[in-house]
Amino acid sequence: MPEVVLTVLVVAVLLALVSLVLPLADRLGLPYTTLLASLGVGLGTLAVAMGQMDGLGPLGDLLAGLTQFGLSADAFLYLFLPPLLFTAGLTIDVRLLFDELAAVLLLAVIAVAVATAAVGYALAWVTAVPLVICLLLGAIVATTEPAAVISIFRDLGAPRRLTT
Repeated sequence: MPEVVLTVLVVAVLLALVSLVLPLADRLGLPYTTLLASLGVGLGTLAVAMGQMDGLGPLGDLLAGLTQFGLSADAFLYLFLPPLLFTAGLTIDVRLLFDELAAVLLLAVIAVAVATAAVGYALAWVTAVPLVICLLLGAIVATTEPAAVISIFRDLGAPRRLTT
């Protein structure tokens, strides 16, 4: 199958699956982001496990397209990250943010530093990887994406103070 057709097929199927996840999340009462992450893990596992099998027809083409479909780090940085951060920045009430400044600083600075250290030292203790690399991985894990956290809080009906 030509590469352009394969790319269009993969993008179309991914968009269709993503559009079906939101009603499914509402029906099951689960957060949308949790189901979306589960879908990604499932598709990745399926693509790796069955992508090399022959005789699957269009499903095999789709799985092969998933394994060959790649986005560079620049694509993520320039295409996906700004809209996610911009959406979170647009919906925040600055007055409420200043009212909760102590809690925000506690969670955004101190809690992230503690989580980074906990993950880094735990990984260094369990693995043979150098501590600096473990702390870098801890920093990646400790800082969560704001839009996902906000959407989960809204789905769960968390208090406005916590969402801020």
